[in-house]
Amino acid sequence: MLPTRYHAFQFPHLAQIALSALLVLWLHPLPAGNVAMAAPAALPSKHLTPATEPIALTPYEQHISKVYNTASQTVVNITTYSIRYDDNLNPLPKQGSGSGVVVSADGLVVTNNHVIEGAQSVEVSLTNGSQYAAKLIGRDANTDLALIQLIADKPLNLMAIPMGNSEHLQVGQTVLAIGNPFGFNSTLSTGVISSLNRHLRAPNGRLIEQVIQTDAAINPGNSGGPLLDSQGRLIGINTALYSPNGASAGISLTIPVNQVIKVVNDLMTHGRVVRPYLGLTTSLQVNPRVAKLLQLDIDHGLVVGHVVAGSPADKAGLRAGTNRLLVGNQIVTLGGDVLVEVDNQPVTTFDQFVRYLESKQPNDTIKLKIWRNGDLLTIQVPLTERPEIQ
Repeated sequence: MLPTRYHAFQFPHLAQIALSALLVLWLHPLPAGNVAMAAPAALPSKHLTPATEPIALTPYEQHISKVYNTASQTVVNITTYSIRYDDNLNPLPKQGSGSGVVVSADGLVVTNNHVIEGAQSVEVSLTNGSQYAAKLIGRDANTDLALIQLIADKPLNLMAIPMGNSEHLQVGQTVLAIGNPFGFNSTLSTGVISSLNRHLRAPNGRLIEQVIQTDAAINPGNSGGPLLDSQGRLIGINTALYSPNGASAGISLTIPVNQVIKVVNDLMTHGRVVRPYLGLTTSLQVNPRVAKLLQLDIDHGLVVGHVVAGSPADKAGLRAGTNRLLVGNQIVTLGGDVLVEVDNQPVTTFDQFVRYLESKQPNDTIKLKIWRNGDLLTIQVPLTERPEIQ
């Protein structure tokens, strides 16, 4: 449909207004020539200049600046190189980056395991601009920590970060994080400890205990860098951030330094973390609802799903189940012993049981109370050292 045409006679009042305006212009024409304009406001007589007096930092700011200037010399930038292949087996170079911290003058550096995992070569850059290749001393996927050694032609004498003690931390105390987020070297962020004794899943699924939560900004690239107390002592290794979009959202998680020290000492001595070994896996956690469904006369525990041949659990006579049941999309093995207590402590969850085991040492003996076919039995199990490959 074509648009409707409107004519002046349809709106007589509009026509009257237009004619009145034309009459005014005819009787009072605009003056010829240039129209006088208002003079512009006077410009400042002087240009802007920066302040000449130095900034007066508060005592707190002076202290933080001093701590940063010292501690940042121990923080390194880690670049990793690897080759992966596409579907047609074409090689595709891959580069990654993260942070680390020097823990010994001869060039030992602690970082996250996920920073160097899968790398075929590792390069470390110091704050003075020098670069070194690095070799892996050892890594621990269970705590997401790794130890690397700088390779140099002559002995190194680097500044190492002093150790703190994570048992003495308090919620609310000031913390400093230094790292290389998004490739911006030696970036400082500050905050406070927001909470203690958090839990964090390592990339391999194992639970990391006693994690520090802070609101200091941690972003991609900060992984492996240090979290410091206000005296510049290491209190943890930054490992993860909680964020819906991958950027800092005020919830950052750090592995406590006491765990770092234990892992580093084991890696330096053995090239691996020494842990006790029992040699079984569990298939189901028993609670009152599960106990009712399976007609068990216990209300807690872990069902043994598999016992490794020749392991301490096998030698002690623990029995795995043989009946397999599909529950949802998971196969659960039933009919085995149920771990009810360890050293007189109730066994309630898998994480709690593993946490207790890892507080032990190889050659320690634990006392297990198990439920088997309606009977409660007590078994002594001498632990051994966990094999390197399982």
